[in-house]
Amino acid sequence: MPATSGDFDVDSIELRAKIGELSDAQDTIAILAAISYLLKIDLPRYEKDLVVRQKEMEDLPDVPKQPSSDEKDRRRMSAEAIIAGEQKYTEIECPVLAIFADPS
Repeated sequence: MPATSGDFDVDSIELRAKIGELSDAQDTIAILAAISYLLKIDLPRYEKDLVVRQKEMEDLPDVPKQPSSDEKDRRRMSAEAIIAGEQKYTEIECPVLAIFADPS
């Protein structure tokens, strides 16, 4: 994925990590650097992701949440765990073969 295109899930993981770094920062220079990066880079990128997500959601019907079975719940938990570990790989230096399934 090019560094310029956003991904809602990946960007939200990165944003949470940057906010965590800000919370953990001890010295003034680190805090100011984290705030500056959030304001200039991460928050504007995430704002674009939110606008795209909002437009996608506006076209969806309002469906009440159905109780899920244990199997569906396990699948959801697995998917959430995979998504939580997503990262941006903008520079892969070696040849790569990626095989994956997209259930949607």
